[in-house]
Amino acid sequence: MSGTETISSVEPPKTEAQKQGGEAITGKPGKPESAEPVQETEEARKAREENEKAKKAQEEADRAEAEKVLKEGLEGATSQNPVTPEGGNPEGEKEDMLRKIYEHFMKIEETEGWAAAMGSTIWYAMKLWFGYGEEEGGDEDEDEDEDEKPKEELLNSAKQKLKELQEKNPTWIEMASKAAARYDLGPKGPAIILAIMRHESRFDPKAKAETSSALGLGQFIDGTWNEFQNSLSAGDPLKDKPRTDPEAAITAMAWYCRKNTDACALNPEQSDYAARLYEAHHEGAGGAKVLTKYRQDGTEGTVPENYLGKAYPSFGAPKIESFKDYATVIENMAARVQDVATLYQTELES
Repeated sequence: MSGTETISSVEPPKTEAQKQGGEAITGKPGKPESAEPVQETEEARKAREENEKAKKAQEEADRAEAEKVLKEGLEGATSQNPVTPEGGNPEGEKEDMLRKIYEHFMKIEETEGWAAAMGSTIWYAMKLWFGYGEEEGGDEDEDEDEDEKPKEELLNSAKQKLKELQEKNPTWIEMASKAAARYDLGPKGPAIILAIMRHESRFDPKAKAETSSALGLGQFIDGTWNEFQNSLSAGDPLKDKPRTDPEAAITAMAWYCRKNTDACALNPEQSDYAARLYEAHHEGAGGAKVLTKYRQDGTEGTVPENYLGKAYPSFGAPKIESFKDYATVIENMAARVQDVATLYQTELES
């Protein structure tokens, strides 16, 4: 090779296939020979089949072990009754929850495998059985029919609800005013309490969520209700009252609003006070802070599993597939509560 020649200018030797008629490196056309299929030896075939058989047997053993662990865990859990509403039937709740937990496992196992099913089912069982990981609020599907209406129709419906409340249970409004004053929620407090209760339970003191322990006017779960009860002094007349007691539930609403006001550094005088309190009621103070952070700098949180894939077209999300979709839905729900709270404040002052 001379010093002026480049490597690319030197033609490498042809392979045997090229010599026999394949396309030459120079670009001249030729017809390559067909490659002979590789014949699997009897020994290789047996080894492959044995490996496949062993793999399948291991998968079946893993699945059996997973189901055994799940069954033993559920049997152990039944030593404690699941969360039940006041006056509920623990044994009936237990049977229903066991069925739901098993169905959840089988559904995930079928599509994602036993390992994914075990992880998902453990979390699902803890939430369903003990109320673990729940936030306040009932099933959103129950709220959609009314709250998904256009703003004018929503406000007309909310106004009618308030009118019915004033006629049938006027003392509830007095309770809301008293509770708001007790926990220093400012002049907007009574209207906000009523607006959140309308959204959560439609003013039904016995309203119960299907997928959590949420119950009553404020749809409080077991843990939060116990925390409220523990905050009361021994001589308080609301001590040990159930969530279905209107005065106890209304007072708990004010207590929780105060708790979230402090935790989220809210100001009762801010224009969006009702919206931010609803977010904290729905998400918990931690979840509300995540939404605030997202609005400030775009930092995303995690979408709750029970919301993924659900459709909320009237709240800005044809289908929840990202945290952005989820945040949009919650913020639009909160805006509806804000609109109703503003309406209720005007109505109560008139």
